[in-house]
Amino acid sequence: MKSKASILIVEDEIIIAQDLKANLQQAGYTVHSPADTAKKALEMVRHFKPDLALVDIVLKGDMDGIMLAKQITAIHDIPIIFTSAYSDLRTRDRAKITRPFGYLLKPYNYKEVYTVIEMALYRHMTDQKLMEQAQQYQNKLHHLTAHLQSVREDERTRIAREIHDDLGQSLTALKIDLSWLKKRIDPGKDEIHIKLKAMSAITDHLLQSVKRISTELRPGLLDDLGLAAAMEWQANEFAERTGIQCNVIFKPKEIEVEEPLITPLFRIFQEALTNTARHASATKVNVMLQNVDDSLELTISDNGRGITDKEINDPNAFGIMGIRERTSHLGGRLDIKGNSRSGTTITVRLPHQKQ
Repeated sequence: MKSKASILIVEDEIIIAQDLKANLQQAGYTVHSPADTAKKALEMVRHFKPDLALVDIVLKGDMDGIMLAKQITAIHDIPIIFTSAYSDLRTRDRAKITRPFGYLLKPYNYKEVYTVIEMALYRHMTDQKLMEQAQQYQNKLHHLTAHLQSVREDERTRIAREIHDDLGQSLTALKIDLSWLKKRIDPGKDEIHIKLKAMSAITDHLLQSVKRISTELRPGLLDDLGLAAAMEWQANEFAERTGIQCNVIFKPKEIEVEEPLITPLFRIFQEALTNTARHASATKVNVMLQNVDDSLELTISDNGRGITDKEINDPNAFGIMGIRERTSHLGGRLDIKGNSRSGTTITVRLPHQKQ
């Protein structure tokens, strides 16, 4: 029993078209009136949304069947089967570019026609199911990645606070006790004073390390003063550490950023600066965070060697991968451009989050 699929015939030879329609209807298919031009075919695709199209490669007018097939699939994702009275290699090679679901030669052998149609419909259905499954897996992966990022960010915040509060306070108390001991020990006991001085220096170094580690895990400015202040601090720290000039501009100057976007934007900014320091060979970075229509746009440009397409698509480019995942999860758009003369520009646009 044949499926009740609807079929569009694109054929400018009326007799051939009507004969094909009659045979397909007899076989149980729903067949729309044949289209004899590319323009009419596109109109019928938009209106009827058929399940499959039989398209003659040679059509009258400016658009042949191969060009038409590209436009049909752009409008409505259906299997295309080419029909032709020609079997030369050049015609078949041109047809292959559009990845058709079949190729039928005239005059038709209708047993072959039915077989090709059923195989095309089955293959298309299978392809769609596989695509749906792939999309489901991809969505699950995105959600898992976002969850892991959230968990990691919470853990970083917790550890940063514990390091700052517990370890930092303990070291500060130790430094105070060392100072208390120094004042009460006989000045003539040089060896003890030298030892206390060394212990005090070690304590100072540990306090600086605690502050640095805590800040790297989660800058307190991000929670206390917001994204702009944290970005300015990060830019200054980056410039001091790498020697690369880093300018940050906000438009408007007192830009407001919704809570869900603060941490992702800051981490994207950090990752972009890390990539610049490691790979760009740049001397200057310009950063702009601005409101653009209904989105926040972060642009990071350097004057380095310029990232290549190969590097952008490298599966081991985990920095770019992280930026892409954060952007995608928030429904944003990422654009990365590299040029050997003008450096690399990363543009992230995130839609404003509804309150």
